[in-house]
Amino acid sequence: MTTLSGRLLGEARTYRDLHALLRARTDELRLSFETIDEHMKTLPDGYASKLLAPVPIRGLSQVSMGPILAALCVRLLVVEDCEALERLRRITRTISPAHARGGMLATKKGKKRRYFNVPPDWGRMMNGRRNILLSRRRRKRIATIAAKARWAKKSSRPTA
Repeated sequence: MTTLSGRLLGEARTYRDLHALLRARTDELRLSFETIDEHMKTLPDGYASKLLAPVPIRGLSQVSMGPILAALCVRLLVVEDCEALERLRRITRTISPAHARGGMLATKKGKKRRYFNVPPDWGRMMNGRRNILLSRRRRKRIATIAAKARWAKKSSRPTA
């Protein structure tokens, strides 16, 4: 583990806190977003302004976190929260730790998920609408491909 040096810039318990700290760091260093973009060579131009905007357009991700932290000359440390740990220890356990680790896998069988609340014949109606909008030539090409696929399935079946 590396030694800790440098000053504490703040504490972040949420993503919003982290975003505010990074914005404050940008202001403290008096960096423009273009300058930050030059240091983040792996990300596209203009990405820093999307990450550090007051209402961010993009969020920090696995790809962008490293370059933005390096450009702002900061690093993240994970520190144990003693107060929260003490509150957690006060909670009584109802299940022994040995049983908590070796539980059964949860299997959930549910009905088929429908993404739209539409009547069952909606698909046929939309298919008909698509056919009206397609040209005759394109419809024929689609039908030919479908027929070839059907015949390929029939020919690959074993005969009795």
